[in-house]
Amino acid sequence: MQFFTLSDLIEKLNARLNLSGETFITTAEKIEYINEGIKEAEAEIHKMDLEDNYFRASQPLELAVDQSSYGLPTNIYANKILKIIYSSGGTIYEIRRLRRRNNSSVEEQIANIAANGSSDSYQYYVNNDSAAFGNEIVLTPTSRETSSTAAKIWYIRQANVLAVDADICDIPEFYYFVLQYAKVMCLRKEFTGSTIPEGDFIELQRLRKLMISTLEEMVPDEDNKIDQDTQFYDDFNSWNSGFGGDY
Repeated sequence: MQFFTLSDLIEKLNARLNLSGETFITTAEKIEYINEGIKEAEAEIHKMDLEDNYFRASQPLELAVDQSSYGLPTNIYANKILKIIYSSGGTIYEIRRLRRRNNSSVEEQIANIAANGSSDSYQYYVNNDSAAFGNEIVLTPTSRETSSTAAKIWYIRQANVLAVDADICDIPEFYYFVLQYAKVMCLRKEFTGSTIPEGDFIELQRLRKLMISTLEEMVPDEDNKIDQDTQFYDDFNSWNSGFGGDY
C-alpha cells in the first residue's frame, strides 16, 4: 500500500488542475481543501463503525503517586476511549469506567473512596473542570505509584492533519477521493460566479460512492448498508443552482 505525503498530494492536485505557478489559489488553500477531504473520508469511516480498523491507537498513561487527573491523548477523536489496561508485576486488569451501581451514584462512590481510601483496583471517570484543561481522565483511588509502563490507554485517534510537506495521509485507500474533493473546492473558487464543470462534480459523487461501497464490504456482518450523507452535495447544488447549474 502506497502512502502519500502532503507534498505528493499537492503535486497531484496541481497536475490535475494545471495549477503549478498559479497564485490565485494559494498553497494554504490547497492544504485546507485536502484536509477537508480527509475529514470527509474520516467521517464515512466512523459512520460504518470501522474506526478500529484505521485509527486504533495506544499510549502509556503515565501514573504519578498521589496524582489523580491525567490529560487525554492530544489526537483522540471525540474522546473515544476503548480501554485502559493495567499491567504490572503479574497483575493485569481493565481499569473500568466508574458507573452507577446498587443505587450508588458515581459522585457518591467518588466521595466514599476519597474519604475512606481504597486498595481496590483503579477505576476512572472523565471530568471537565474548565475549558482551559478540557476533558481529563480521573483515577479513583488516586494513583498509588509512579510508572510510565503500568497503565496503557487504547483509544480512537484522529486522522492525520497535514500541515508540512512530509506529513503523511494515513487513509491511502481513499486518497483519490481526497484529491477530487480538493479539486472541486479549487474549481469552486476558480469558477466563482458560474457553474462548476459537471464532469468534476459527478466524478466526486462517483468516488464517494466507491469509497462507501469499499467500506461496506469491510463490515463483518450483513448489516452493511448506510444512508449516504448528501449534505455536501445539497449545499453544492444550491450554490451551483444560483448560477444556472442543475446537477
